[in-house]
Amino acid sequence: MVELRSYFCQTYYKHEYYVNMFQDLLTWRDSGDEFWIYDEQDAIDKFKELIQPYNPNNPMIDTVNDNNFIYLCNYLNDIGYYIEEFPNFLERPTERWDLSYDKIRKKIIERDGYNGKVAWADRSVFVENLKFIKKNKHRVSDDVAKTLKIVSTRCAEFNNMSLDEKLEAICNSIEYLLKPHKKSDKFIVLDYTDTDGYLSDDIVISEAERLGLKTVEYFYQGEFISYEHMSSFIGKSNMTKVPNMGEGIVVKNSNYFDNFGKQVFVKLVSEKFAEVQKQKLPKNPNINEKEVAIIKSILTKPRVEKLMLKLVDEGLMNKDDFVIENMGKLLKLLGNRVLEDMIKEEKDTLANIEEQFLKKQIGKILPLTLKEVLKEY
Repeated sequence: MVELRSYFCQTYYKHEYYVNMFQDLLTWRDSGDEFWIYDEQDAIDKFKELIQPYNPNNPMIDTVNDNNFIYLCNYLNDIGYYIEEFPNFLERPTERWDLSYDKIRKKIIERDGYNGKVAWADRSVFVENLKFIKKNKHRVSDDVAKTLKIVSTRCAEFNNMSLDEKLEAICNSIEYLLKPHKKSDKFIVLDYTDTDGYLSDDIVISEAERLGLKTVEYFYQGEFISYEHMSSFIGKSNMTKVPNMGEGIVVKNSNYFDNFGKQVFVKLVSEKFAEVQKQKLPKNPNINEKEVAIIKSILTKPRVEKLMLKLVDEGLMNKDDFVIENMGKLLKLLGNRVLEDMIKEEKDTLANIEEQFLKKQIGKILPLTLKEVLKEY
């Protein structure tokens, strides 16, 4: 069961229209009256009861019922319901009498072509047949709905848009929310780490064509050829004011995930953009391949296991602790030990490799090697 006056007090602030229009209802605390419902269906039934034809000239009864009506609107709206015949009413309710008499009467006249007079019996039947529909879990909040309406080419309410129009409005709203609206603002970069990842480019291109939307320029789609091949596209653009003055390129492989299950893409910027934005110019990864191969040949499973057993000897861990769940702790303990051990025992082999580069590669290789070792315990 739910006490709707308390529920209103706890939830009304989430909906801007309710904050602006119905704050005076918070005075429910001054009254000992409570308004309970058993469940969602009971709320719908009570809602229908309150908008059945009634005499508005009985203030002793209807002041309480008018308030309870708003409590019901807030509850049903907050849990995601809308009325099929009046899609926006629960989000922006008016007085009970306005719905019970005026709006319902006009809807019946519009539907049946009455001459202006609608019998109570017809209004009663109409109320009983109202359809309450619960939206899916991705409910559009009031502030998002306002943005969707702003970017709509016809200033339409989201619930009144076609499916294709909704998709277009969502795409445009994302760009609208991300772009700066003041000189002091910066373009916002989204973090997709808590999602299922990016859609493939094939899907993006297909949907963009279907919706009549533009995509970024695609210079090449296919198997990796070489770093030099990728670099040849840096700066190219047909969408800049001055042709071929693009800031750079993004290299994507939607099927690649790093060791932490995240999609990782590469951005290569032009020399001019790097100077303006203080970003690092792209480096050819082939130059360091030899050094990386040397480090991998030294940072082996036997070396890692040797250092793990030293942790046991030093009383820092037990063999029973050698499980995947303790990988973070092990990496923390092993990091510097691995570096010191490699420098001590392989000083000549590592002589031409900068220590900073060595540390960076250990940070990349050690987790993979450690994981393989732990699998054997």
